[in-house]
Amino acid sequence: MVGALVSVAAGHISVEEIRYMLENPSEHSWNKRIIVVPPYGLYLTDVEYDPLEMATS
Repeated sequence: MVGALVSVAAGHISVEEIRYMLENPSEHSWNKRIIVVPPYGLYLTDVEYDPLEMATS
């Protein structure tokens, strides 16, 4: 998903193309112009929870 967002920012694909891929999950709907982001460059920096939602769960 990060690669898809980077591809939109770079002008390689449109938001509508991402929407189509999410609504039609298939190897055939994957856009070849999407930049693949290596997993070692991604890391979780923070997690926030709404205290009200946690109290009612």
